[in-house]
Amino acid sequence: MKEPKISDAFPIVLILIGASFNLIYFFYETFYRFLFIYAEYIFLFLFFVFSFLVLFGLCEPKKKPLYFKLSLTFILITTLVHFYNPNWFRGASILEANLVDDLSAIELTIYEDDSCVSKIHMMFGFTNDFSGVCLIEDEKIFFIEDPYDINSFYPDTAFIIENKMIIRFHDNREPDSTYGSFFRITKNTFSSSQKVQPD
Repeated sequence: MKEPKISDAFPIVLILIGASFNLIYFFYETFYRFLFIYAEYIFLFLFFVFSFLVLFGLCEPKKKPLYFKLSLTFILITTLVHFYNPNWFRGASILEANLVDDLSAIELTIYEDDSCVSKIHMMFGFTNDFSGVCLIEDEKIFFIEDPYDINSFYPDTAFIIENKMIIRFHDNREPDSTYGSFFRITKNTFSSSQKVQPD
């Protein structure tokens, strides 16, 4: 009777690791909300193990055709997950704004259906997307569901003043428009009376 080899478990291990990696990749926002920084460590660990398994499966296409086909299948799945964009199924954006500071950048997009997305650009090229619900009335933006993590700096209400989205005020009630403290609006179509004004 032939003794089982460690490599014989390759298909099962690849399926388990590949499925776990792609599920976390696809639902990363939800995963991050539960585990915060630990989500990144788990994701990176799965990424390296998954990459090793795929490379192993691609090495011997003639001797191990099943491993080769399975690796190609997961490469295709990961590619589809990577390029999938939920914004394809949203309505048109009605407001876009961005905030840039020394360490990161945030792009806020609000859509016709009141959904909103924060795209966070961090150091070393890492990005995260967070979804929420935002309502726009007159010159106010109400954050019904915060489009960020638990340590969000978004207030309950932000104010649109000319081409800026003000998120905080000084003690004298003057809007805080110092560097890294406000969003610059780059698109605003929700109201004809609130067009973005050039600097």
